[in-house]
Amino acid sequence: MRRATPFALCLVIVVGCSGGSSDSTRKPEKVPIPQVSLPSTLSFDKAAWLKLWRETPGTPQQRCLDVGSRTDVRSGDFVVGNFVSFARYWDGTEEQSKLYYIPLHPSPPAPLEVTATRLNREPPLAVTLQFPQPFSWTLKGAPFYATGTVLPERGLWRLEPVAGENRGCFELQL
Repeated sequence: MRRATPFALCLVIVVGCSGGSSDSTRKPEKVPIPQVSLPSTLSFDKAAWLKLWRETPGTPQQRCLDVGSRTDVRSGDFVVGNFVSFARYWDGTEEQSKLYYIPLHPSPPAPLEVTATRLNREPPLAVTLQFPQPFSWTLKGAPFYATGTVLPERGLWRLEPVAGENRGCFELQL
């Protein structure tokens, strides 16, 4: 009996420590492949699309995320960027207020509306920006909205894009 106890204890420790899941064993997120009509000069790169949605920092959940110092961030159904250039060159003009919004569900096409709310300010300042179709396209065939997300002043902003069924929420310090 005494010999079996240390062996059983080792077995319990090994089995107990090896259970659970890690990032390396987690199943990749199921990402829908859009059915979009591309310009004739482009082709859709499925691998690049899957990589974009699986590897961009952020979350597939629809919740607000602080973009921090990241270039691109995913919240819910949007990947948005380039936040680094946006913050660095922001001067309140449309020319220096470029952000791209990549929707997870580009079909059916829908206009993009971004509600921008200045946080930590009384009274709160809210700006609604609207961007109609059509999409622009990356060289790898991903559709995106090219915008001039013009914000009237520096500060902490919450950006909430909506386009069709796509939703996201991003917090940005200018």
